[in-house]
Amino acid sequence: MDEKILIVVEVFAILLSPVVALWVGEIIRKRNRKEEEKYEVLKKLIAFRYQLHSPEFLSALNSIVLIFHENVKLKEMVKNLHHAYINGEKQKIIDQKIVELIFEICKVTGYDVEEYEITNLFQPVSAIQSPVSNYQNNNSTHSETIGSVEINNSISNKESITSGNL
Repeated sequence: MDEKILIVVEVFAILLSPVVALWVGEIIRKRNRKEEEKYEVLKKLIAFRYQLHSPEFLSALNSIVLIFHENVKLKEMVKNLHHAYINGEKQKIIDQKIVELIFEICKVTGYDVEEYEITNLFQPVSAIQSPVSNYQNNNSTHSETIGSVEINNSISNKESITSGNL
């Protein structure tokens, strides 16, 4: 009799183990998909934060409420940002709300980022003085344009710029 029970248990385990494996695999796949969606929203918000009216930025911004539906604080921050937009608040206030929103998403998703890193990375050339005026105003600053991004580097003296030793 014990052999029959053992055979039944073995057959049951053989039949049930693939079902359990599929179920666990589906749970992991869904979790990974959610994490990837959160990462993509964050990536777009950071990459296009200086192009507030771009389709990419607006798409990411509008996705927050759905992708982070379980986070009441983020949903409230999006609501406050929306009110700032429609009420015509100063751009500086809107920019700060965007930085705070991105910073909070970084915290929620586990990325160790400071607000400084969000606000003081690369900016579009139109948001910064041109390289010529930068050099004329302060010969200790060298500005270099790469694509549509301007990178500012401190230079100790004028010779470094002309000799190419940056």
